[in-house]
This record gives sequence, C-alpha cells and structure tokens, in this order.
Amino acid sequence: FRVKTSSGMGSFGNFSQGVQVGFGNAAIFTRIKTHVGQAENNFPFTNPVLPGKPTVQLQHAALKQYGAMYELYGKWNKQQEAGLAVWYENSSRQIPAPVTAGTSAALQDDASLRVAAHWNYRGAKAEVPVKSGWFAEKLYYSDSLSGISSDNKAQTWFNTAETVFTRNKPFQFTVGCTN
Repeated sequence: FRVKTSSGMGSFGNFSQGVQVGFGNAAIFTRIKTHVGQAENNFPFTNPVLPGKPTVQLQHAALKQYGAMYELYGKWNKQQEAGLAVWYENSSRQIPAPVTAGTSAALQDDASLRVAAHWNYRGAKAEVPVKSGWFAEKLYYSDSLSGISSDNKAQTWFNTAETVFTRNKPFQFTVGCTN
C-alpha cells in the first residue's frame, strides 16, 4: 500500500495539489491519482509597444485545472500481462489580450476522457503486444468582445496488434496491423 501527496505554491497565485494511492503485489497492481491546480498569472512585464515601454501587469490570464487517473495492471503468468488506464482532465483558462490590445474576454475550456488497454504475450520465439484506446476530447472557446465562439468535440479510437518473431537474435520479423 502506498500513498503520495504533493502540493505547491508559487508566485502570481500559483497553487497545485495532488494525491496518489496505490496498492498491489507482483501479480496485480492498481493506482488512483488526482490533481488540481490554479494560477492567476498576473505577472508584471515590460510592454514594448506602448510609449515609454511601461511595466504593466498581465490581466485576464488565470488558469484552473483538475484531473484524475485510474490504472490497473496484472500479470497472469510469466508470459502474459495486461493493463487498463482511464483518465479525465479538465482545464479552464482566460486568454490574455495581445500587448497591442487593451482588454480580453476570451476563455477556453478543455475536457478529455481517455481509456487505454493493453495485453502482452512473451513466448520463447514470439512476442504479441495488443493495444486499444479511446479518446473523447472537447474544446470550447468564447470571446464575448468579438462575438466569437467555438464548440469542438472529437472522438478517436485506435487499435494495434503485432507479432514479433525472433528466430536467431538479432534477427526479427514483425507482422502487425493498426487502425
């Protein structure tokens, strides 16, 4: 059984925290991870495009993030192992104005859910790795000052399998497919 925690604080409203809990043995292992973070990002900078190149404070640049991950790994015997991972991430950010513009109201929110699994067989003359995954991504952008908004969603599914034959080292022959 293992527990890890982390936290940090820094300049300009930077704060992060994470927790990880895992347990298992040589045959099976599972772990859960979570994290959260935020930053105001309101740092001072020299604006070279304004007369006199004044030092100004960055506005509308905050960031908030959180996520979680679950992992499960197992060894069925000396030749076979498998694993599963599921994770979710969410991020919200204010997008600051360019140095030539005065203000910004642009926002972007991202979210993703991902699932990946694998199985591996290792024999005396061949190795067979099989992998599959599904990703769902969402990105939302809006800027009330310009009247622009965009809502994008995407899903991706991938699969791959191959067989690696080893007759005499270092010579190998690989056959596989990916979609």
